[in-house]
Amino acid sequence: MGFFDLFGKKIKNDTNKSFTVNIDICSKLDWNDFLKCIGYTESDIKGNVEQLKIILSPFLRELYIYKYNMPIDLNKRIDMFENWFENDSFRRCYSVNIRELIFKLASWYEMRYSDSTLNEMLSSGKIDNYNCFNFNRNKYIHDNFNDDSDVYFLELSKTLDFGFFIKSLSDNEKEIFKKKKLSINFTKDNYGNTYFLTPNGFVESILDCNNSFLLNKCDRSTHITDVVGFSESSIDVYINATKESVKNSILFYYKSAFVKQEVLNCAMYKLVLNQNTKFGTLRSLLFAKEFGLDIDVPMIYGVERDNYVRQEINFYLKFGGSKDLICYRNYFDAGYKNGEEPLEMKSIADMIKDYCGIYTDEEKFLQQKLCDVLSSKVSSSKELYQKLADVLSSQINPYELEKEKKRLMIDEDEERRRQVIQRRLAKKLNR
Repeated sequence: MGFFDLFGKKIKNDTNKSFTVNIDICSKLDWNDFLKCIGYTESDIKGNVEQLKIILSPFLRELYIYKYNMPIDLNKRIDMFENWFENDSFRRCYSVNIRELIFKLASWYEMRYSDSTLNEMLSSGKIDNYNCFNFNRNKYIHDNFNDDSDVYFLELSKTLDFGFFIKSLSDNEKEIFKKKKLSINFTKDNYGNTYFLTPNGFVESILDCNNSFLLNKCDRSTHITDVVGFSESSIDVYINATKESVKNSILFYYKSAFVKQEVLNCAMYKLVLNQNTKFGTLRSLLFAKEFGLDIDVPMIYGVERDNYVRQEINFYLKFGGSKDLICYRNYFDAGYKNGEEPLEMKSIADMIKDYCGIYTDEEKFLQQKLCDVLSSKVSSSKELYQKLADVLSSQINPYELEKEKKRLMIDEDEERRRQVIQRRLAKKLNR
């Protein structure tokens, strides 16, 4: 279990006790946990991992302390990130109200997936369903489009996409979501040779120590951390200074990734916390899935928050969740908030047992399919068992599955176009 697994620790109550990390603990930090914390995978890493660990060791310690002290309370988590952002030297690179940006992000997603849209999802059991917003009474639409335009019926989940949100931000706020580059022009090694670099830190060319002739023109496949040692000491002040600029640029690159990831996490917390909507848990679950966040978080906090527990569990399991996940049953209850009762914890599997008498439409459909098999006329029990085994163990051909998905999408598009035409005809007939 990784150090950055927020729910791996058995916490009895919320605590704000500070924690100091020593070198021995930091040496045990898992690199993959760190990458997960900043929203990266191994494929996103450019350069020598061991050299990067040396350069990033202060930030690794800082993140370990940050994650170790993370409270259960979601509001305090947002406060904690805001305090880190405001007090870190990284803050000087941006002029952004980080809390306001988090709230903007959450508000955009609530507008994109309204309660009516999510209600339709829960009733249909589908994620990709059409939810057209009717602009018949919109003066701007009437003035600029004719009656045959599809713009009268827009799908908000596709219209108000992430690109729309980014365009609504200020230039400074947009910088938070931009993928950063290692803005390094050159550096020197201990022999005084100069390495000219691409914006991502790959070596373009090498000049000799006197800058008099070209030693090598590279193919941009070698990263600077592969050829220059950043743990070595040197008496050459200038060489150390150029190495320091590389270190700072790499540190900025990874801190930027962490900030973007935490802004997304805090927006997810905000979606869970919003009590003015009936579908906070499902909406935050969709948000987590879309942006590659931890889908466990919405379930841990919000699975007992509203009356759609069974449907939310089904969506969560479809997304790859675990039935062994332990959830907080009473996080939003007044008794826990007032300190009158402890957190009540229960696994998804136990919750499913509790709701054994209530089934969703999807579960009823699957149960009916099983009943059809059981009730079919078979010559012997052996044949029945074989038929059941064939159903339960059948492997779906991925190619055929993809073909079927495309066919269904085409059918749905045709149905949607047919509905639009019908609406237009009905509108003209009424006139």
